[in-house]
Amino acid sequence: MDDIQNLLWIGYLCAVYYLRKTGRGNRLLIWGLMGMGLHSLFWALLQWRILPYDFIQGMEGLPRLVNSVSVLLLIVGVIVMALGWGGGGTGLGHVRPLDAAGQNLATLFIPRNETNTYSRAEKLRDAVCERLVQCARERSINVIVQKSNAHSPTVWFRVDYLLPVLARADPNLSLRAHVEITVERYDYHRFENLLTVTAKVGVLGKTILGVIDIDDDAALRIHDFITGTAPRLSLPNRVRQFPWALWLPRNKVVRLGPDWPTLGASAAGMLLFLAPMAGSSFALGPLAAIVLFVWLYFHNRHRRTHILTTGRPLTDPRALIWMDSWQVTIVGLGTAVENLQQAVINRLGTSAPSDLVVGVERIGYWGVDSRVERDQLVIRYRHALGFVHLVAYGENLYVAWESHINAAAWAEETLAQGVDKSTGLVVHANRVVSGYKKLNEYDVADSNFLAEWIHESVKREIKLKMAEHRIDQEIDFTVQRESRKDALAEQTESSPMSRQRQKSSRIQRIG
Repeated sequence: MDDIQNLLWIGYLCAVYYLRKTGRGNRLLIWGLMGMGLHSLFWALLQWRILPYDFIQGMEGLPRLVNSVSVLLLIVGVIVMALGWGGGGTGLGHVRPLDAAGQNLATLFIPRNETNTYSRAEKLRDAVCERLVQCARERSINVIVQKSNAHSPTVWFRVDYLLPVLARADPNLSLRAHVEITVERYDYHRFENLLTVTAKVGVLGKTILGVIDIDDDAALRIHDFITGTAPRLSLPNRVRQFPWALWLPRNKVVRLGPDWPTLGASAAGMLLFLAPMAGSSFALGPLAAIVLFVWLYFHNRHRRTHILTTGRPLTDPRALIWMDSWQVTIVGLGTAVENLQQAVINRLGTSAPSDLVVGVERIGYWGVDSRVERDQLVIRYRHALGFVHLVAYGENLYVAWESHINAAAWAEETLAQGVDKSTGLVVHANRVVSGYKKLNEYDVADSNFLAEWIHESVKREIKLKMAEHRIDQEIDFTVQRESRKDALAEQTESSPMSRQRQKSSRIQRIG
């Protein structure tokens, strides 16, 4: 029996490995088991005379303290696990884009629709932005608004305020203020979209996490903080960030329920690990717990797990690699810009592959003294993207196009796992996040085709319009080419891989 007790620390460390491997425990359980394991290992080393008994002189109470704290952590951890409590109110925080080089092709089965949480987040962004802008306009405060593009991996907007300056103040003085709001997505949660609000006036700033919505009262609070009417910013319409904030709602998963058989077996295993404290007759408790955890491990490995997802947006995120380009300025053709644009669109759509998409995209950027907006043609074919620019400068027409390879793609990330309340199946609730695709020579071939297709279409329409308007101008139709080898190397170096992934990829290339 003494030999079994001297080996109890192995069972505790095995339980720690199981909980970390499967992700079914919490930090309280892990730290409690580690403390129990260290306590058991310490007394085993004393029994085996590896550590002398003189080693514990002067610190008799330390092992007892470690053991008591570990037991307390285990008890609280079991309660937290059984009740499904979480540490944070918003689940995951900001998610770094994933390296989707080895992403399973099953991701392609995710349908594209307008009902996914990303599209709904864009609608919420527009509504909240309009509410803040309207609140500022009612008080005659000038604002400048900028929003995330449709292909941005995150949904956000920013409002910059031009605050009035006192008449007696120096005209060279100004007070700068802005509000930036990011819409976080939590599929299948009670609140699927939460707002991260950052307001800053001069050097005074405030960031509030987990805001449920910006209603009229919240917009007024933000405006009062920006204008200095309120000394601080407080938004009560938030979710719980810490377990003790019981007055705030918790953003829990509503579609999934707990896996009670697994939770019950895990709780029983935790209690069996505590059995030796009840007496020597219960010394075989950790051995039974190890058997239980081994059964749970293989049982969970052989279960079928289904996937819940709301779908992918209609557009992909962008991480563009420049390939080819061409440009020219034609004198006297500026008045034909609209006809030429429609003619280019019609020709690009004629005899094109079925999955080639042509559309008009409105882009905006900062000019010298104001924000400039213009339209550009977007041509997408698989991972190849092309842009055609037709801009009139008086009577002159600027025509340009460039082709890119898009290294970004939607990838899946698991937000929660459990039993689906509707079907009773074990599921993983996933959301889509921005990832990176490992490009190859076939993506380069698609980009080559798209560049030649765009160039030929634009060249023909330009010649027709010049003949129609009797414009005699020598035009150089030589395309500016970029190195294909450098494009793939640039994508490889810029992918957000960890150092470990980079080391393993180097080893694979050497092998």
